[in-house]
Amino acid sequence: MFDTLLQALVVDYDRAWSDELASCLVDEGFAVHIAHNVKDAFEVCRKHTPDYLLLDVSLVHENGLDLVDRMHEVGMFAIQVIVITGNADLADVVRLRRQGIEDLMFKPVSPDALKEKLGSSLR
Repeated sequence: MFDTLLQALVVDYDRAWSDELASCLVDEGFAVHIAHNVKDAFEVCRKHTPDYLLLDVSLVHENGLDLVDRMHEVGMFAIQVIVITGNADLADVVRLRRQGIEDLMFKPVSPDALKEKLGSSLR
């Protein structure tokens, strides 16, 4: 478990997956917020400024990367973004890199793989 209480925001249209991911994060000592669309996620970011954003690219009628664009437009660059998706195409990967996002994981993600990713980004 991490020594300090960090905040994470999980953004995914799949409520069951969001809850599972949130549970894993809570077990690791995170305070967790959940959103299912870009608008709600942006409001959580403005209100709570999470340390981590665990984001799916494919949201209902939206691309999750639009959230990162909105965050950057208002100067939110300090949030560590980890994209966790079931389907990212080459255009999404190129966009990730242009937005400065290096962390991409494909569903299903094991709790151990997520812990490793979070731990490596803290170093």
